[in-house]
Amino acid sequence: MMGEEICGLSVKDLQNLENQTEISLKGVQMKKNLIEKSTLETKFNMKIRNYMVNLIRQGNMELYKKKSFRSQVYETRDANGANRTSLLLDGLGIGEWTSLSPT
Repeated sequence: MMGEEICGLSVKDLQNLENQTEISLKGVQMKKNLIEKSTLETKFNMKIRNYMVNLIRQGNMELYKKKSFRSQVYETRDANGANRTSLLLDGLGIGEWTSLSPT
């Protein structure tokens, strides 16, 4: 309704119009509040997700570092058919020994 259209309304009609306007305004405010709440929840959930992803990455890095410090044993055969075993610690050979292979 435009301003000119309400000039001829009775007091009761004006009260009804006011009530309808208040109800409509409350509906708009509720929708706005829901959107704001949803936006805040989304931002909060993204922060939690990013925090969890960072924790997982840190844990993965710690596991990777622990794995790279483990001893590794490699067995090969030399030209004479003997087993040659090398012990590697973090990529550095610290010992090597040879044993005859059973034939």
